[in-house]
Amino acid sequence: MRQHRFTIRWVICILILSAHLSCSISGPLREDHKAKSFQLAFDPIGWAELKEKADADKAWHNPKTGAIMSVRSLCDRYEHVSLRNLSKNLQDVLDDVEVLDTQSRSIASREAYDSLIVGTLDGVKVQSRIVVVRKNHCLFDFVITENPTLSSSSKVGFEKLLGSFDYQGENIK
Repeated sequence: MRQHRFTIRWVICILILSAHLSCSISGPLREDHKAKSFQLAFDPIGWAELKEKADADKAWHNPKTGAIMSVRSLCDRYEHVSLRNLSKNLQDVLDDVEVLDTQSRSIASREAYDSLIVGTLDGVKVQSRIVVVRKNHCLFDFVITENPTLSSSSKVGFEKLLGSFDYQGENIK
């Protein structure tokens, strides 16, 4: 059980890093711009902020469930790539991916693409939810992953995170 939690801790880092690398490798190398001062009024009760978070702006671990959730921003890139395709890039890190559900929804008054998937990483079954949204020239992806499936308390925490998001539009150069 403890080994699975350790593996899950790195799933989110791998998801974030792979999406970043796959996009950088496919085009000319250039400096990525992160969103500055986006707001999260998320109350992390039961969640511990991760210090090692790969390319994520923020990441948390739930010691009780083993779930990991994160938010990552990227500005002034991929304006013409659909939210669905951007979500698929994040999914491609896992093996044997099965899409359980997809839906359009609203996050911070913008259209978002929400997908629920299962897959394996190093033979370990995980369930992830990926939500991708654009706002003010920036792309934000929110990811939660847990082994083997998302618990109800993890789902509630993720919805609170999504509901707390706001961004008014500055980015770091």
